[in-house]
Amino acid sequence: MFIKSCVLWIIASFAAFCFAGDGVGTKAEQVKPEFEARQIDLLTRVFPDRSPDERIYTEPIHVPRGAKACFQFVVKSDMPVSCSFILDAIRGRRGQTLLVEPHVYRVLTIHVEGNSQGCMKTYPSSACSPERFASYIVRKAPFDMAEVLEETETLDLKAGVYHSVLIEIPVTDSARPDEYEGTLQFKAGSNSTVVPFKFIVHKTKIAGYSLDSNHWLWSTPSNLALGVNCKYYSEQHWQLIEHAGRLLKDYGNNYIMTPLVGSMPNQGLDVPLVQTYVTGYRKYEFDFSRFERWCNLFFSLGYNKIEGAHVSAGGPLLVNAIDKKANKEIVLFKSSSDVQEYFAFLDVFFQELHKVLQKNRWTTRYVQHLMDEPAANKVDEYLALNHVFRNAMPGVDNIEAILNKVYLPYVDIPALHIQLMDEKQGLISPIIKNGNSIWFYQSCNPVPPYANRWLDLDLSNNRLYPWLAYLLNADGYLFWAANGYRGADPYTSSIGPLPSGSQNPGHPVGDNWLFYPGPDGLRGSMRAVAFRDGLVDHTLLKMLQKKNPKSADTIMKVIAKSVTDFERRPHIYHESRKKILSEIENH
Repeated sequence: MFIKSCVLWIIASFAAFCFAGDGVGTKAEQVKPEFEARQIDLLTRVFPDRSPDERIYTEPIHVPRGAKACFQFVVKSDMPVSCSFILDAIRGRRGQTLLVEPHVYRVLTIHVEGNSQGCMKTYPSSACSPERFASYIVRKAPFDMAEVLEETETLDLKAGVYHSVLIEIPVTDSARPDEYEGTLQFKAGSNSTVVPFKFIVHKTKIAGYSLDSNHWLWSTPSNLALGVNCKYYSEQHWQLIEHAGRLLKDYGNNYIMTPLVGSMPNQGLDVPLVQTYVTGYRKYEFDFSRFERWCNLFFSLGYNKIEGAHVSAGGPLLVNAIDKKANKEIVLFKSSSDVQEYFAFLDVFFQELHKVLQKNRWTTRYVQHLMDEPAANKVDEYLALNHVFRNAMPGVDNIEAILNKVYLPYVDIPALHIQLMDEKQGLISPIIKNGNSIWFYQSCNPVPPYANRWLDLDLSNNRLYPWLAYLLNADGYLFWAANGYRGADPYTSSIGPLPSGSQNPGHPVGDNWLFYPGPDGLRGSMRAVAFRDGLVDHTLLKMLQKKNPKSADTIMKVIAKSVTDFERRPHIYHESRKKILSEIENH
């Protein structure tokens, strides 16, 4: 009996072993790394730990010639693996190939350590965020989010993490109107997934954008690239400046903020673009060679206007000068310096600057800031400063970000805060009717229910802003800091530092920057991509307005009835773009 039992046990064990052998094969197939790649909406935020929403708008997107077609994809593997991208030829329905050079980006994640709470009161703690903001934020902090564009052909996938990939397709003027289809193939180990995308190129063509815009560039070397320690205005610095200029132009800038002789407090501009030499009491000489190089560079990149930086911070700026007699560097005009002495200096500087502008025929291609957001109690000082400027630089316009209507009569190109612009439409209507330009802006204000471009708000807010320009009859848009890191690492901390460097509290998340430093220079962002699409929408709206203003206004109201009643859902923007192009071409 015992022997029989042993024999049966051996036979059963052998059978089990054989069965298990087959099972191992089955199990191996079952544990093959799971892999997911799909297209998602361009205006969808991607969080590494959450599956993004499915697209609502699944039709081909609509693009005029002269614009760019962008598509976002999400990819995930349950095991760490290297993933490569293969972008196949993009072909129309008639079989023709779209002859362009697309760009493929992996979208790097950044960290958001606290939710936005407003100007100078955003803390790295969600507990401080006002409850009234809760329905507007995309997620309660802390969280990570895909934001920064890095051009690449591969992506290292982390296990179980959602990664964002973006492709950007230039639609040239010569592109044949048609419906086009392409595929982006993802290859990761033994997995391969092909994801199609479609877009319709219209016969409508845009040549630039109808909305002037300027995201102020902070041109210090440390604000232009990661880990760079080059000398001011060395060839390496100039290369970084040129790279930044190309990037900002690609995302819609046609004005460029330009440093001059002084530095705004705590902005770290240690070496002025225009070098000042002191030759005696109230006697100064200036070297404009770097200024002229700067202007020639940005004009060659396609910029329309040079925007001279502020010459007052509510008082004299710091001016790093060279005393010719003593042959040493000195600092002129500390904050406690006599204002009249400083104005005497500016009178000489403006006269010499005006000569340079005249020599190069730039007087109508240059605009001058005097004082940023002049306070209500600075009217007398502003008027005195404006008097110096007008006498020394005839024919040159000034431009100013203003929070107070009292300054409107003294500024050629007023840039009103969005709330002031909204409240004072009646006041600015005569200015618009006279053909004068009016801009608008936002910064760490306004707070919800107004839109802003913070990281913890809907990505569609960025596309919305050019629509708000149309709603408010603005000709231009200004943003105070394309890359104002103030020493912060924007990849690991999103709260924008104050002039003191404080991030506890600081400005709302992402408020100090819309572009990010890379080892080779500035990089774009998902917010910048969305804003550029908004510029295309605005340009098309203005084209339709000339043909059928009622139709343009009707479509406008689908997106924004007011500055606090606006559309947040991505698919409505795609449908509105389609409608605008259809209306243009039907008329």
